[in-house]
Amino acid sequence: MLIKNGFLIDPASDTERLVDLRITDGLIQTLADAGTLTPENGEDELDAAGLMISPGLVDTHIHFRDPGFTYKEDLHTGSLAAAAPPAAPAGLRPDNTSTQTYQSRDGPRTTGGQGCSPPCIARSSPG
Repeated sequence: MLIKNGFLIDPASDTERLVDLRITDGLIQTLADAGTLTPENGEDELDAAGLMISPGLVDTHIHFRDPGFTYKEDLHTGSLAAAAPPAAPAGLRPDNTSTQTYQSRDGPRTTGGQGCSPPCIARSSPG
């Protein structure tokens, strides 16, 4: 797959520029200045003009609504959504008054995703 004319943002390499990007077997094979790569035999091409290309970003503030608000979402449905492509880590936060209860339930009901429970500081979260 050839992605052309995308704006690359990569904090790890301090890169912000327009690029063409070739992906083969799920790995980046070639990174070049925008407009310099051409499609190879039957290669899919995506014009990413006006779009951003970046590594997976981490959402550090999400609520899985469990326990207490499972009619909105629970650990099962929330983690399935977090694991859907393009998957990136998600920082789980409680959405109730008990951090302890939330963390003790995050076992067998959690499916997929790369979740973690960052420290929570709030008057109503005694964890």
